[in-house]
Amino acid sequence: NALRERQIDLGFIESNAEPAGLRVTPFLKDELVLVAHVKNPLTRRDEISLNELKVTPLVLREDGSGTLEVIQHALESRGISVGDLNVQMQLGSTESIKRYLENSHTAGIVSVRAINRELLQGTFKVVDITSISMPRYFSCLERLGKSPALVQTFIEFVNRFKKEL
Repeated sequence: NALRERQIDLGFIESNAEPAGLRVTPFLKDELVLVAHVKNPLTRRDEISLNELKVTPLVLREDGSGTLEVIQHALESRGISVGDLNVQMQLGSTESIKRYLENSHTAGIVSVRAINRELLQGTFKVVDITSISMPRYFSCLERLGKSPALVQTFIEFVNRFKKEL
Protein backbone atom coordinates (compact mmCIF):
# COMPACT_ATOMS: atom_id res chain seq x y z
CA ASN A 1 0.00 0.00 0.00
CA ALA A 2 2.84 2.39 0.77
CA LEU A 3 4.15 1.86 -2.76
CA ARG A 4 0.74 2.41 -4.31
CA GLU A 5 0.22 5.56 -2.22
CA ARG A 6 3.67 6.84 -3.23
CA GLN A 7 4.92 6.93 0.36
CA ILE A 8 7.89 4.78 -0.69
CA ASP A 9 9.50 4.02 -4.05
CA LEU A 10 10.73 0.47 -3.48
CA GLY A 11 9.81 -2.55 -1.39
CA PHE A 12 11.00 -6.09 -0.80
CA ILE A 13 8.76 -9.07 -0.04
CA GLU A 14 9.40 -12.68 0.89
CA SER A 15 6.52 -14.31 -0.91
CA ASN A 16 5.41 -15.41 -4.32
CA ALA A 17 2.58 -12.88 -4.29
CA GLU A 18 2.12 -10.70 -7.35
CA PRO A 19 0.32 -7.60 -6.09
CA ALA A 20 -1.84 -5.96 -8.74
CA GLY A 21 -0.43 -2.77 -10.19
CA LEU A 22 3.12 -3.42 -9.01
CA ARG A 23 6.15 -4.80 -10.80
CA VAL A 24 7.63 -7.84 -9.06
CA THR A 25 11.27 -8.70 -9.81
CA PRO A 26 12.88 -11.82 -8.29
CA PHE A 27 15.80 -10.68 -6.19
CA LEU A 28 17.36 -13.34 -3.96
CA LYS A 29 16.94 -17.04 -3.21
CA ASP A 30 17.01 -18.14 0.41
CA GLU A 31 16.37 -21.39 2.25
CA LEU A 32 14.76 -22.15 5.56
CA VAL A 33 16.58 -24.77 7.62
CA LEU A 34 16.18 -26.64 10.88
CA VAL A 35 18.76 -25.33 13.31
CA ALA A 36 19.69 -25.81 16.95
CA HIS A 37 22.32 -24.63 19.39
CA VAL A 38 25.29 -27.02 19.48
CA LYS A 39 24.46 -27.85 23.13
CA ASN A 40 21.19 -29.37 21.92
CA PRO A 41 21.50 -33.19 21.64
CA LEU A 42 19.74 -32.97 18.26
CA THR A 43 22.92 -31.51 16.75
CA ARG A 44 24.72 -34.82 17.21
CA ARG A 45 22.80 -35.84 14.11
CA ASP A 46 23.19 -34.56 10.56
CA GLU A 47 19.67 -35.44 9.46
CA ILE A 48 16.24 -36.33 10.86
CA SER A 49 13.10 -37.75 9.27
CA LEU A 50 9.80 -35.96 8.93
CA ASN A 51 8.38 -38.21 11.67
CA GLU A 52 11.23 -37.19 13.96
CA LEU A 53 10.56 -33.54 13.11
CA LYS A 54 6.98 -33.97 14.37
CA VAL A 55 8.20 -34.75 17.91
CA THR A 56 11.13 -32.32 17.99
CA PRO A 57 10.43 -29.34 20.28
CA LEU A 58 10.31 -26.30 17.98
CA VAL A 59 10.15 -22.54 18.11
CA LEU A 60 8.73 -20.94 14.96
CA ARG A 61 7.74 -17.52 13.65
CA GLU A 62 4.33 -16.12 14.48
CA ASP A 63 1.10 -16.71 12.53
CA GLY A 64 0.93 -14.46 9.50
CA SER A 65 4.69 -14.30 8.92
CA GLY A 66 6.08 -15.06 5.49
CA THR A 67 8.55 -17.49 7.06
CA LEU A 68 5.77 -19.54 8.63
CA GLU A 69 3.90 -19.47 5.33
CA VAL A 70 6.88 -21.07 3.56
CA ILE A 71 7.16 -23.71 6.31
CA GLN A 72 3.43 -24.49 6.08
CA HIS A 73 3.60 -24.86 2.30
CA ALA A 74 6.63 -27.19 2.44
CA LEU A 75 5.02 -29.35 5.13
CA GLU A 76 1.67 -29.50 3.35
CA SER A 77 3.43 -30.81 0.24
CA ARG A 78 4.36 -33.81 2.44
CA GLY A 79 0.91 -34.19 4.04
CA ILE A 80 1.87 -32.56 7.33
CA SER A 81 0.40 -29.47 8.99
CA VAL A 82 2.07 -27.16 11.47
CA GLY A 83 -0.46 -28.48 13.98
CA ASP A 84 1.21 -31.90 13.68
CA LEU A 85 4.46 -30.43 15.02
CA ASN A 86 5.62 -30.04 18.63
CA VAL A 87 5.64 -26.23 18.57
CA GLN A 88 6.69 -24.94 22.00
CA MET A 89 6.57 -21.26 21.13
CA GLN A 90 6.02 -18.79 18.31
CA LEU A 91 8.01 -15.57 18.26
CA GLY A 92 7.84 -12.36 16.25
CA SER A 93 11.35 -12.20 14.82
CA THR A 94 14.21 -14.39 13.71
CA GLU A 95 16.50 -12.63 16.20
CA SER A 96 14.21 -13.60 19.09
CA ILE A 97 14.19 -17.22 17.85
CA LYS A 98 17.99 -17.22 17.74
CA ARG A 99 18.22 -15.91 21.32
CA TYR A 100 15.68 -18.52 22.46
CA LEU A 101 17.66 -21.32 20.76
CA GLU A 102 20.80 -20.21 22.60
CA ASN A 103 19.05 -20.87 25.93
CA SER A 104 16.90 -23.94 25.28
CA HIS A 105 16.88 -27.44 23.87
CA THR A 106 14.43 -26.57 21.13
CA ALA A 107 15.14 -26.31 17.44
CA GLY A 108 13.96 -23.63 15.05
CA ILE A 109 13.31 -23.25 11.37
CA VAL A 110 14.90 -20.04 10.13
CA SER A 111 16.69 -18.55 7.15
CA VAL A 112 20.12 -20.02 6.60
CA ARG A 113 21.21 -16.45 5.78
CA ALA A 114 20.05 -15.25 9.19
CA ILE A 115 22.27 -17.71 11.03
CA ASN A 116 25.39 -17.41 8.91
CA ARG A 117 27.43 -15.79 11.69
CA GLU A 118 26.35 -18.42 14.26
CA LEU A 119 27.18 -21.24 11.84
CA LEU A 120 30.65 -19.79 11.21
CA GLN A 121 31.21 -19.35 14.96
CA GLY A 122 30.10 -22.93 15.61
CA THR A 123 27.29 -22.00 18.01
CA PHE A 124 24.46 -23.32 15.80
CA LYS A 125 24.23 -26.37 13.57
CA VAL A 126 21.87 -27.11 10.70
CA VAL A 127 20.17 -30.49 10.86
CA ASP A 128 18.76 -31.59 7.51
CA ILE A 129 15.20 -32.88 7.27
CA THR A 130 14.88 -35.89 4.99
CA SER A 131 12.73 -35.45 1.87
CA ILE A 132 11.90 -31.78 2.31
CA SER A 133 13.32 -28.46 1.29
CA MET A 134 12.07 -24.99 2.14
CA PRO A 135 13.28 -22.50 -0.46
CA ARG A 136 11.93 -18.98 -0.43
CA TYR A 137 12.47 -16.05 -2.70
CA PHE A 138 12.74 -12.37 -2.01
CA SER A 139 11.40 -10.05 -4.66
CA CYS A 140 11.69 -6.36 -5.32
CA LEU A 141 8.44 -4.39 -5.68
CA GLU A 142 8.11 -1.21 -7.71
CA ARG A 143 5.26 0.76 -9.17
CA LEU A 144 4.63 0.18 -12.87
CA GLY A 145 6.39 2.59 -15.19
CA LYS A 146 9.84 4.10 -14.86
CA SER A 147 11.34 4.09 -11.38
CA PRO A 148 13.14 7.15 -9.98
CA ALA A 149 16.85 7.28 -10.84
CA LEU A 150 17.88 6.74 -7.22
CA VAL A 151 15.82 3.52 -7.05
CA GLN A 152 17.38 2.27 -10.29
CA THR A 153 20.87 3.06 -8.96
CA PHE A 154 20.14 1.29 -5.67
CA ILE A 155 18.84 -1.85 -7.44
CA GLU A 156 21.89 -1.94 -9.72
CA PHE A 157 24.19 -1.55 -6.68
CA VAL A 158 22.48 -4.32 -4.71
CA ASN A 159 22.43 -6.68 -7.69
CA ARG A 160 26.20 -6.28 -8.06
CA PHE A 161 26.81 -7.27 -4.46
CA LYS A 162 23.98 -9.69 -3.68
CA LYS A 163 26.29 -12.72 -3.96
CA GLU A 164 27.76 -11.53 -0.67
CA LEU A 165 24.31 -11.35 0.99
